[in-house]
Amino acid sequence: MSANSRLTVAFHLMTWLANKQLNNVEWVPSEQMAISVNTNPVFIRRILSVLKKANLVQVQHGGKQAGWKLARKASDILLLEVFEALETKPLFDMHHSILNPACHIAQGIQPALRDVYDDVEDSIRRSFSQKSVADLLDRTLNG
Repeated sequence: MSANSRLTVAFHLMTWLANKQLNNVEWVPSEQMAISVNTNPVFIRRILSVLKKANLVQVQHGGKQAGWKLARKASDILLLEVFEALETKPLFDMHHSILNPACHIAQGIQPALRDVYDDVEDSIRRSFSQKSVADLLDRTLNG
C-alpha cells in the first residue's frame, strides 16, 4: 500500500511560498513550484486549489502578476490548518469486510483500535498545532 503524499507536497508548497514571502516575492506561478517538487503543474494547482478553499493561499489569474501567494504571514499559518485542509477523512480506517462473529478477536479489535487511532490522531493534531509554516521554513533552511 503506498502512502498519500498530498500532505507532504502541500507542506512543501506552503514552505516554498513562505520563502518567497520572506524575500518579498508576491505572486509565484504554479509552474515554478512544480519544478521544485519535480511534478506536473496541474497536480500542484489541484493541491493549491484545496489550500485556497481553506483560505491559506490566494491566486491571481492572468497578466504579469499571475500566480499564488500565502494568504497570511507564514508565522500565522499553523501546520494543523494545512493538515485539516488536505486530510478530510480519518487517518486510519477499519476493516472493509464483515468480521467473523464467532471470533473474540474480531469482535473486540475495532473498539480497541479506535481508541489507539484516536490517540495517534490527537497527537498528530497537537504537534501540528504547535508549529507554523514559518517554523517549517526555518527548519528547512537551517536544518
